[in-house]
Parts: sequence; structure tokens; C-alpha cells
Amino acid sequence: MLNQHVLCFEHETLYPTGCVLKPADGLREIPQALFDELFYAGLDAGNDKPQQQPQVWFVREWLGRQPVLKTRQYVGVVQGRCGHVLEILPKTGKAGHDASEMRLMLLHMLHALPDMPFKTLPQPALVQLAKMPLLQVFIQQALSSIANVIQHGLKQQYQSTQDNQPMLRGRLLISQQVRYNHSNQAHFYSEHDEYVANCAENRILRLALTIISRFPHAATYQHLVHACIQHMAHIPVSRQPEQDFKSIQLDRNNQYYASALQWAKLVITDFSPSVGLGQQTALSLLFDMNKLFESIVACQLKRQLPIGWQLKTQQQTAALVQVNQQPQRKLQPDLLLFDQQQAVALLDCKWKLKSGRTFSQLNPDEQELYQMFAYAAAYLPKGGNVCLIYPKTPQFSRAVEQAVFHHIRDVEVHLWLLPFCLQRFELVDAPFQWSSITVKLD
Repeated sequence: MLNQHVLCFEHETLYPTGCVLKPADGLREIPQALFDELFYAGLDAGNDKPQQQPQVWFVREWLGRQPVLKTRQYVGVVQGRCGHVLEILPKTGKAGHDASEMRLMLLHMLHALPDMPFKTLPQPALVQLAKMPLLQVFIQQALSSIANVIQHGLKQQYQSTQDNQPMLRGRLLISQQVRYNHSNQAHFYSEHDEYVANCAENRILRLALTIISRFPHAATYQHLVHACIQHMAHIPVSRQPEQDFKSIQLDRNNQYYASALQWAKLVITDFSPSVGLGQQTALSLLFDMNKLFESIVACQLKRQLPIGWQLKTQQQTAALVQVNQQPQRKLQPDLLLFDQQQAVALLDCKWKLKSGRTFSQLNPDEQELYQMFAYAAAYLPKGGNVCLIYPKTPQFSRAVEQAVFHHIRDVEVHLWLLPFCLQRFELVDAPFQWSSITVKLD
């Protein structure tokens, strides 16, 4: 079993066991060994206060003389070489939800994305999986998908092989035979085809199994890992996974690999050994909630759009300034909505918890307002709507529109604050559903 499993939320402050700090709102105690491994990663001996952060997931801080770590917007798991596992859950859990509810919300978000392996899981299964620590969920599902491939049968293909053997197999290579066997006529330098399982798909799965074997997990999973590795012991580990992934083409003959390859890509790409103390490295699987929330909104918004409307993501067609006729500081809104090829709205997703029923109560950041002003001036020359999208909360459950940008040419640009429901995965009170504010096209 896991040595010790510790729960925390985004943007919480972590301190080691045994220090002078005590549990409080926003403060979380973690084992001393795990704290040292994360806090002092890459720190030179004798340096009192580290100058560099261990990685982007945490921020080193000090409360008086006590060193602490502050989590950022990443959720998932970090497993140290000390055996302890830190599970970071979405910050919406601070509102009193228990861990299983937060895991379920995260799993639902991952399930909603078409490029994630969670898509293949049935919805009822997510409820049961949410009762397990995230690390065990990832390991169980990845191993299960690889075991299903092995049970179905590993892909094999003919591979041309050249070898110098005491028997003739296939086609004799005359030049090599003369060069190597002119004084050893008992051997034959030949080329022949072998039916082998050494293909890109299997090398990828073999590498994923090697990474998974580094994680602590229940005895049942250890047995499954060893069984899978034993079945694939004759297959080499992928040395160039990026090239192997690019070379894979799924068809009706190997379509049953699809789910396992998605899990393998998640494991290989995101189970990254990038935290460590000295030569020892911790392993992690973390998701950036800013990007995850943006992807969820984009994916689900496409289902709500009226006929004829189009959604584009991460547009970079406009820039803030030009230097020597070259655009500099490109403006890149999260989402742009088009109606009949005319931009009518831009949306920016903010993974922040807001509360209030009026614009002043919700209080958007000044930096966000300047950012939206620049986007509107660049992308909405005929006016339209700018939408700041936040997660829906009990205090922020309806759209708020009490602002109009000034000094943007001679058109009106409305600023909306919109809630996105993470239970139903839909944008609440989307303005493009209200004909009274739809931009009139020329």
C-alpha cells in the first residue's frame, strides 16, 4: 500500500511535520521527508535560502523563519522517493466538499475531453473510482488497458533481419558472404523475415510499464505489473517515444490498442521525474487547472453554439505593437466566436472562484480588464461581447453584465461575467442566446 497519502488543495501552504506551525485555514501539514525532498530540490549544500524554485508546481516561501511550500494551480499527484504521495485537489473543495467529490469533479472534467483516455470509461464507473486516491486510479486504469491488449494478443509484424548463421535462411547475401565467410564456408550470411512483436505500439506499452513499476501501489497492482512485464519481456523499451508515437497508425487491425496507447502517452508524457533532491527524483502526474478549465469550456461550448456559429481557440492574428513592421506581443484570447465569418464575441477563461451578484461585487482584476480591453480593440472592430468565464458557485450562479468598454472606436463592446457549471458542463446564460445583444452584421 502507499506509505502515506496526504491530501491538499490548490494554493494551499504546506509545512513539515514537527515545526512550530499548526493546522489552519490554507495551511496543510505534510511529512518531513516529503517536504525536504520537494523544498530542497536542486539546492546547493550550505545555501541558507534557495534562490531557484524546485519546479513550477510549488513556490518556496517563508513564514517567519519557517520554510514552507505553496501549491499553485496544478492538481494531481506527486509521489516522492521517500514513498509518500501528495494528492492535490481542485480548490473548489475548500468550500466544504469532501475529497471524493473533488476527485469526481476532476474525473468528470478529464472524461469530457476527447483526447484523454478517461473518455472510454463509463460514467457510473467514475463514481466508484472517485473513492480511490488519484494515483491508484491512474495506475489501475493504465494497467487494465495494457492487460486488455495483452489478452487480445500483441501485434506482430514481419521484420527483415540480416545475420551470419550456420544454416541458410531466406536470401543469401553474396557480397557479405564473400567478405565474412570466405574462410568459413560453414556459415551463411543471409537476409530473412521474422515474425516479431518488436513494433512501435508494443515498445510504447513496454516503456509505460517500466514507468508505472516505479510507483508504490497495492500488491494486486504489483502482481499485474509483473505479469504484464513478463508477457512483454522480449520487447525492448522505446528509446524514442515521440518518433514511435508518430509512426503509429491505428486501423481495424490494431484499433484495440487505442485506449492503452492513450494511457501510455499520459504516463510517458506526464508522469515526469522533474522534482528531486540530489540524484533522487520524485514522479508526478499533474494537470494545469487553467488549461484544463479552458479546454473544458471550449469543448462544451461547441455543443451550445447556434447553427452557423464557429468557435476558434488561441487566435494570434493581432498584435499589441509593431516594430520595424514586425508584430510584437501577439494578442491571444482563449476563445473567439464567429457568426458568418464575423467575430462577435471573445471569451477568456479564468479558473478563479468569484462571488457576488453585481459587477462591483465580483470585482474583476484590473489586469484582466486591461487585457480584455486590448482583445476587444483588436478583434471586435464592429462591436460585440467580451466574456470573462469563471466556475459557477452558489454566490455566482447567473451572468452579470453591467459594463461597457469605452474608447473602442465608435462601437459598443459589452463586458460579461459568466458562470460555467462544472456539474452540467455548460455555460450559464450564454449571451449569444440572447437576440437582443447579438451584433447586427452589415
